[in-house]
Amino acid sequence: EAIMDKEELSESVKRASLTSSMSSNIIKLSVEGMNMNIVSEDIDSSKNSSENVMCNSNGNITIGVNYNNVMNAMSVLGKEIHVCFVDPSRAMIWKDSEHVRKIVLIMPMMLQE
Repeated sequence: EAIMDKEELSESVKRASLTSSMSSNIIKLSVEGMNMNIVSEDIDSSKNSSENVMCNSNGNITIGVNYNNVMNAMSVLGKEIHVCFVDPSRAMIWKDSEHVRKIVLIMPMMLQE
């Protein structure tokens, strides 16, 4: 699980979306300790970005997601977001710390390494 500030994450995802592939809208989220690295790349236009967001995490994971799905999830969640993950091939659960009944599932996307 990783806990992070919605505003900081939202701004980073918006910036990453500018250099993401227009065909897949994929960004890579890498969580390790107190840091989430958000990476995007568009090979066709030779653009890429990498940005770090502070988080409180009890695990490590690298997972690909559609940035539109992340932005949609954050639009319904509160100021502090809890992201629960198990495996890069399984859905992530995004929860609101203020309203325990708000839960959003985000399906992963295959990363090309």
